[in-house]
Amino acid sequence: MREVNKKTVLIVDDEEVILCSLSKGLADYCSRYSIMTAGDGEMALEILRNTRVDLVVTDLSMPVMDGVEFIKRLREDHPNLPVIVMSAYINKEAVEWLSAFSVSRYIEKPVKYEQMAWTLRESIEGQGREVT
Repeated sequence: MREVNKKTVLIVDDEEVILCSLSKGLADYCSRYSIMTAGDGEMALEILRNTRVDLVVTDLSMPVMDGVEFIKRLREDHPNLPVIVMSAYINKEAVEWLSAFSVSRYIEKPVKYEQMAWTLRESIEGQGREVT
């Protein structure tokens, strides 16, 4: 059973080392967040069908189902679920696309744990760095 104040965060990335690193790096915040991981968009959609998630963090470049397709499909069933994109390749076109799909926050890779924790907190509370 999920603790009342604990928020569930789903991190989606095809690089196992990033998933492990972020999970371990965010362990200091385990009283605040429950971290789940998925290696691609299809796996993430399956988790979302079966689990209540408060926030999704996703990479854009992934095999099987990339982050773009994942976000499009996620929005069909979860139009208001906060999404943070993490990518090494954020350009003007990507920012415009992210805004069009109601992705208001992004983090550039490599991700620092403190930055990720701050962004998670601000996203869940409805504040923070917005895509403009």
